[in-house]
Amino acid sequence: MRVSNIPSSAPFLRTLLSALVDGRLIDGFRVREAPERLAQATLYLPTQRACRMAREIFLDVMGQDAVLLPRIVALGHVDEDELDFARGEAVEFFSLAVPEALDGLPRRLVLMRLVDAWAKRLGSRELAAAPLVAGGPASTLALADDLARLIDDMTTRGVDWSALDNLVPDDLDRYWQLTLDFLKIAKDAWPAYLGEQNLIEPARRRDLLIETEAARIATLPGPFIAAGSTGSMPSTAKFVARKIGLSNYSHSQMNDIDTNITLGTSYLNMVLTDLEGSQALATAAYNAGPGRPRAWRAKLTRSVEGAIFAESIPFNETRDYVKKVLSNATYYAALFESKPQSLKARLGMVAPKGFTESDLP
Repeated sequence: MRVSNIPSSAPFLRTLLSALVDGRLIDGFRVREAPERLAQATLYLPTQRACRMAREIFLDVMGQDAVLLPRIVALGHVDEDELDFARGEAVEFFSLAVPEALDGLPRRLVLMRLVDAWAKRLGSRELAAAPLVAGGPASTLALADDLARLIDDMTTRGVDWSALDNLVPDDLDRYWQLTLDFLKIAKDAWPAYLGEQNLIEPARRRDLLIETEAARIATLPGPFIAAGSTGSMPSTAKFVARKIGLSNYSHSQMNDIDTNITLGTSYLNMVLTDLEGSQALATAAYNAGPGRPRAWRAKLTRSVEGAIFAESIPFNETRDYVKKVLSNATYYAALFESKPQSLKARLGMVAPKGFTESDLP
């Protein structure tokens, strides 16, 4: 395996593809004079958008109107039909007999039905003591969506649901016991339903396809290039190190856990202060840079709840990042402080404000 770095100041895709074509990325793999060799390669990029852009840039880099492209795949997204087609003449290959996943609207409706059934099992007194069940289709659907995100996170992280068994001590308020009982929908009722229908989780199916993809590339000559999975930007890390007085800093120190955490939390505190304490704006800034949430805020015509602002973020990655980070922050705050927390309060309000440049990178 060979690890390379592209400077943050360089155009990422053009630099990557030029190096691949000219043989500077992989020794002995020059395709400018033999463009048909590109078809032997598989290129993994961070997003579907990057994959689409790469196809256009390849033509420009090769200086041709048409070229036989490598297989270009978004990291974490493996298409089963494409995988089956791409296996070519490989003899040893994992079976593609992966069960179908229950996803999208059907999944939401089933989870909604399970949440509704759980709420109806509660007595009127316990229902009144469980503010997470507000009643009505809208709140039931919202709970189903929250439960779906938790299921996805637990599946992706490989956490067994038994980890929840001792999460709430018996001496805590009954509210927390009800919360733990609610999570049994995901632990017991949901897997039972999937088993009856011979279905699996979307995240689990994705992982199985990725395992199959890994088996495929182990049987083929390649080359295989995974690009765009990076650490912190060097310029930002150096800026933070100077700000907090970390002397003799070098980027290699980002591999040290304590240094990495110190720089990350210090930068988060900087953007939080820079954006006047708004956790929604600061979280967006941490992911997309401080200039973008300032620009998005400037386009508002009135004050909106942080949840509405988060949903209006135009970048899919940043929108998902803000929602997941602040949801998890609320959850862990509840664990650490042993009392309920409000995600709505954490998201706060976002008011319109004219765009101003930030001094932060």
